[in-house]
Amino acid sequence: MAPAGCYCDADCEATGDCCPDVDLACEPISASEEDPWVGTPCAPGEDACAFEVDGQRGACLEFEDGDGVRHGFCSLSCAGACPDSDGHATTFCVEVEGVGQCVAKADATFNDTCDAIPGTRSKFRSRHVGSSGASSASASVCVPDQRSAATGDLAADLLELTQDCDRLGGTQLFRTDAGRARTIEICKLEGAIWWRADADIDCDGGRSEPCTSDPWYQPSTSSKDSTGRFVDSATVPHFVVPQSGSGFNPLDHGIRTGWNAVGSAGALLYDGQLLFAPYADAGPRHVVGELSAAAAAELGIPNHPVSGGVPSGVTYIVFTGEDAYVSPIESRAAAESIGEELAQRLIENN
Repeated sequence: MAPAGCYCDADCEATGDCCPDVDLACEPISASEEDPWVGTPCAPGEDACAFEVDGQRGACLEFEDGDGVRHGFCSLSCAGACPDSDGHATTFCVEVEGVGQCVAKADATFNDTCDAIPGTRSKFRSRHVGSSGASSASASVCVPDQRSAATGDLAADLLELTQDCDRLGGTQLFRTDAGRARTIEICKLEGAIWWRADADIDCDGGRSEPCTSDPWYQPSTSSKDSTGRFVDSATVPHFVVPQSGSGFNPLDHGIRTGWNAVGSAGALLYDGQLLFAPYADAGPRHVVGELSAAAAAELGIPNHPVSGGVPSGVTYIVFTGEDAYVSPIESRAAAESIGEELAQRLIENN
């Protein structure tokens, strides 16, 4: 309770810190200052994660955002599960730079859907199981945001190019799924083709969750990586191009993939996000709208092969020509490098 004559707003009431001035709310005391937990922002090099669980002390997980600014949030190492604490967002174990780390789930109440954790964004990620034997699961969590301000501008510019469709000559309408009505146009630009459709989840070739839960799983893809293995849809972001049909032949436009660790570059746009990725698997004739489980996770799309995907709103841009390839096909750095170059060229030429 506040002393007589004091004013308390909600933050003050929660912390017991009340102001003697009835005209002004007191300065809120954040939970992070009193009660750090997984997801609490921390400055790099700062010992601000003073909590301990089963002998493991919280640590500041440091990272750089896409513009090179350093950030951090409190975390614990994990495999399968993470502890929760009253008054904080629930937690989830995901892989961050190859290591299992506890992160906060995106929560409107506790972290403003990740906006209250600087340098992060909400993404749909699979559980890091490790050696725990925990069941597979996915969740929207707060993870480091590697996008730069320039990437956001590039995404907006690319989306602007796809507001009007100049249908590719000789092509029919395509379906989003077998048996559905033909409603999707394949459109052309100078240097690319594109379509806007749903996102089904391709798990072919995937060697880990969620792909090992796919009832339609196939061990092979239309491409192989530089080690000679089929591309792993669980870890390699990529998209699917339909086989020749309905007046469309990918090879006529230099769009190809194969067992030589090369695939045509593309740009995937969803909900303001941009991902450069290769064409790595051929899909059914007459059907568009499919990407790998790894690509879905990068775009914040639920990536389970049965319950995941989205019904609309994904833009697929496939760059055309003999110099528009990702090599090696599994390299994210190669996809981003050639993708950004081709995207800039596309904007200049259209």
